Amino acid sequence: MLLLPLLSLAHAAPLATCARTFQTPDLTDALESAEYQFGKQDADGFRGSAQVVAARVDCFSEPLAPDVLARVYLVNALSAFLDGNSEREAAALAGMAAASPGFQIPSKLVPDGHPVRKALTPASLLLREPVTVNLGKSDAGWIEVDGAHRSEAPTNRDVVLQRFGADGQVAETQYLHAGDSLTAWMAPAEPSPTTPAKPTSPEPKVPAAPLPLVAHRPFAVRASVDIVGSGLGAPTTEAVPGFAGPGGRVAVGAELGAGRVGGFAEAGWLGTFGVAEPAASAQSVTVSGGAQLRIGAATLEAGPLWLVSFVHAEGLDCATTGCGGEASDGVGAADGVLLSGGGVLAVDVRLGGASSLLAFEAQVGAVTDFERPTWWGGLGVRLGKRWAE
Repeated sequence: MLLLPLLSLAHAAPLATCARTFQTPDLTDALESAEYQFGKQDADGFRGSAQVVAARVDCFSEPLAPDVLARVYLVNALSAFLDGNSEREAAALAGMAAASPGFQIPSKLVPDGHPVRKALTPASLLLREPVTVNLGKSDAGWIEVDGAHRSEAPTNRDVVLQRFGADGQVAETQYLHAGDSLTAWMAPAEPSPTTPAKPTSPEPKVPAAPLPLVAHRPFAVRASVDIVGSGLGAPTTEAVPGFAGPGGRVAVGAELGAGRVGGFAEAGWLGTFGVAEPAASAQSVTVSGGAQLRIGAATLEAGPLWLVSFVHAEGLDCATTGCGGEASDGVGAADGVLLSGGGVLAVDVRLGGASSLLAFEAQVGAVTDFERPTWWGGLGVRLGKRWAE
């Protein structure tokens, strides 16, 4: 199947024709998704992510960094490997080595002895005997070959070209495979003295500056359902209200981010019940918010937590606790309201990759009241669109 290697040729065009342009965080998101799918041997998922990589390269509006270029070439090499095209595989790996000589293919992605690593040998031969064409000089701006300002481009291996305007901004990005024509990137020949030069066409309008990344990624909603263990502390006759677990938690929230970094806000209900004497139960409202860091399919978040708990405790020593004023001795029950503040730390992993709607989550929280600090922890699932998709 040669659809993926040819995709960049079908879509390559000046940025002025792109409905949306992409920056480094957008491209690295797509690369991480493709690498994740290949690592778990999901060929269909990888092909879909590789299509996203190709589309974002064709409308990339920033200078390409060597490590990002190397990963773009690696994804194309992996695509060629799945398609059984050894020549394209070697040509892509040669581009990877030329763009970033110090780049190392992650062993978790491609372990030692993998056929892709064996293809590095024919790739090195392409670099030893390069076949190049002269790109010539442009009246305004310049062309970069694999992230460097050069006057020649190879034709016997894959190459990424970027055209820069006189203002220093990227005007076009294109991934070319070995053997593809470079005519569109070569400066036109000087007209002969007897042949009048063709009238120049009006310069294209400079596209408006792309919207900030946050504007491209509207906020996403999410919902969490958790089983809570350990509860909120342990009930005692000396300190009312008191909590014990296990229990449950249901919450809804929103996320907003760009690239790897984002933020969240969440409100929910937390219910716990006591399993020790004296028996206690609590119905709590929780509100939390904070920062997020996305690493592949996983997201780490942390921030402050506020909690309002409505507590009912039984089997209390009324002579010690007063039982809410209902009795002065004996054993009784009491109700109370607990206002607490603290923090929450959580991590979730998208079960189907970075673009999945379903995640497994784990979180711990800590709060404090006038009597003692308390904590809780839970495991559950989280549903919702990820802002980093």
